Amino acid sequence: MANIETYVVPRYLYRYRSLVNFDREMKSIETGYLYCSNYKAMNDPMEGYYSASKLLERQSDIKRIKNDIVLGKQAIGICSFSEVFDHELMWAHYADQFKGICVAYDFFNLRRFLPPDAKFSRVYYNEEAPEIGRSRQRDPDQIAKTILSYKNY
Repeated sequence: MANIETYVVPRYLYRYRSLVNFDREMKSIETGYLYCSNYKAMNDPMEGYYSASKLLERQSDIKRIKNDIVLGKQAIGICSFSEVFDHELMWAHYADQFKGICVAYDFFNLRRFLPPDAKFSRVYYNEEAPEIGRSRQRDPDQIAKTILSYKNY
C-alpha cells in the first residue's frame, strides 16, 4: 500500500473563538492551555457518525466492536484549528458571528509544548459519513480517529 507523505506543514494555525466566555478564553491564552472537547460537545450534530460496511455488520462480535468504537471516540479530545485566519464561514460559525477572536499559534512552538501523545489530523470534508469496516482494520482507537477526521459539508 502506498504511504501518504506531507511535504508542507503550516507555519501558523488559527483558532476561532467566541468571547461569550471571555475570562476562560483569556485565561487559556495567558496559561497556554488548549481546551479539547469531546465529540458530542461539538457544534456539528453529525460529528462522529459513520456507516458500517457489510463486512463489519457480519462480524460475530459486532456489538463489542461498535461499543469499542464509541469508547474510542469518547476518549479523544478535539481542539479545532484552521490554516487560514480570514475565512468568513469560520468567523460566522466559530467566532460568534464575527464578534469573537481568531488566535494565531506558531505551529512549531505549539507542537513543541504539547504532550508527546498529542496528534494533529487534517479533516476530510465529504457529503457522506465514513464507511468503516471495509478493510481488516480492527483497532477501535484508530477507527475512532478515522471517524472523527471526517466532516460533513
